[in-house]
Amino acid sequence: MNPFWDKRDRVFWSDSELAPVIYSTLALCGYFPVDELLRYKEILSGFDRYPDRFRVPGIEVSVDCRGGGLGVAVGDALSARMDESSYQIFCIMSKGEQSLGSVWEAADAASRYRLGNLTAFVGTGPSGEEKSSASKPYSGMLADRYSSFGWQVYTADSREPEQIIRILEVDRKKEDLPAVIIADRYKEDEKYYYSGFPSSLSEEVFEENSVLKKLERAGIPSEDIEEKNSASLKNKGNNSVYSEKYGWNSGDMMKTEFLSPDSVFVDFIKKAEQENGFVFYGRRSVISNLGKRYPGLNEIMNSGQNMILTASGLAKEGKIPFIISGGLFAAENNFDQLRNIVCLNNFNVKFVDLYRNYSGSRNSCISQISDDISAVCSLNNLSVLFPSDSVETEKMIDTAAESYGPALIRIPCGLFPVVTEADTPYEPGSANVIRYRGVKEHFKEAFEIFTGADYSDEKEDIALITFSRMVSEAMRSAYILKEEFGIEARVINAGSVAPLDADTVFNAASETKTVLVIGERCRDGFTDIIAASVMKRSVCNLNIIFGFPEKEDQADKSGPGIPAELSAEDITEKALELLNKLEIINEEN
Repeated sequence: MNPFWDKRDRVFWSDSELAPVIYSTLALCGYFPVDELLRYKEILSGFDRYPDRFRVPGIEVSVDCRGGGLGVAVGDALSARMDESSYQIFCIMSKGEQSLGSVWEAADAASRYRLGNLTAFVGTGPSGEEKSSASKPYSGMLADRYSSFGWQVYTADSREPEQIIRILEVDRKKEDLPAVIIADRYKEDEKYYYSGFPSSLSEEVFEENSVLKKLERAGIPSEDIEEKNSASLKNKGNNSVYSEKYGWNSGDMMKTEFLSPDSVFVDFIKKAEQENGFVFYGRRSVISNLGKRYPGLNEIMNSGQNMILTASGLAKEGKIPFIISGGLFAAENNFDQLRNIVCLNNFNVKFVDLYRNYSGSRNSCISQISDDISAVCSLNNLSVLFPSDSVETEKMIDTAAESYGPALIRIPCGLFPVVTEADTPYEPGSANVIRYRGVKEHFKEAFEIFTGADYSDEKEDIALITFSRMVSEAMRSAYILKEEFGIEARVINAGSVAPLDADTVFNAASETKTVLVIGERCRDGFTDIIAASVMKRSVCNLNIIFGFPEKEDQADKSGPGIPAELSAEDITEKALELLNKLEIINEEN
């Protein structure tokens, strides 16, 4: 048996409780000697309670997520349709999974995409022991539900495998619709049950929602990216004594261009559209504006769990799916699928998180800030990247697309300073060290940037460690500290949060002895990760700064005020406090 033959039929086992059956079936099919089954649950045997595709031949997907198998099978079937491949996909599910929402999200997607190459099996208990109503057994209720979702539905007596064989070889209709076989133990007076094409669903409905039709309707965005946050960003720190002199574009020198990092991703979509390996999915509620400009993004709308599972099936067959989302989509709402399907199987799925720090709600920071960083950074195989500007965004997206393995890129929406260049050193997994060198005509020319491994200690007074959009403000703070107080600051752009360049962080802490970790609007996982890395290996004067509530009179009983946006002036004040030089700025104020 060759588990890597590209024309083989795929069989997905969706419930890890079926592990003994899975191993026994594979052994009887010749994937490994039957005697190996005696090693079940033996340490390092590979025959664990949760089937592992990396250690047991014949396993299509590692199973540690109940209800996830059907979604991955849908992605695999969709890939076969896109490639016009003839292999069939089978998914074996348990009765208990049928109560999970992810199963019905996948069932809906399979019907909408007319995946006639997909067949599911559901095993249920004896119909006389469990009934969901007084008149109809559970299997009948389940059959009606799958039928309402647009599936071909068949039932058979699980004690008579000939019935299942007949369904697969003879009875199953040839329409481009998924099929489910519900295997039950029927009473003598119960008859073989078949429900064909649902009368309430028409061919026209399915044709209109087919993958090919959606791809035909997908267009290239024609209008420009909407400008956001421009005025507020360029006026940061206007309450400070330094704003007129050091604010963005406040003088004839240190000029700065403002570009939108999210527009870089749109450009990537345009270029990647013609490449067969890329597939894009998006959540309409999060990226409605982007979706209007690029209709093809809304292939699977708002079905978050199934979106990840479907992408996993596509990645398994060699596609490179990009999931475009925002907020807590990956880390909270769909963490089970992210951890147990994508990361456990090391599927090549990319997540692009377009997030905003401010949406007009006092509680908006809860869902729009990176407070979930610590969760996603704990996952094996997942790269977590935070670009600092539009130039670095392009580098990270290209690197993620070219590198194998799951990746999460969080891209801030709006206009932000461009502080790097095309030739700025960038190495995946490495932090950058940024040093201010003196006033220049353009802001980015006033700084020299090194990879962490290439930098040598310059005896700076303080290290400013940050990420994402706060890098530009940390650089401006280093500019103020040097010009006003003669203080040398080493700025660390830790854009690769996972894997973290711990050596560069440690060197900054041990060499400067004073570290200020800069978060965004509210306390987030990034500051905790850096603090833990620093204190684990070095003893230094360390503090953290992140957004803080605005004036108390702006808060109401519903919660705290909106966290204020950090500026270079805020960072400078905190740095002087750490260095015991705060009286300097107090005297000037």
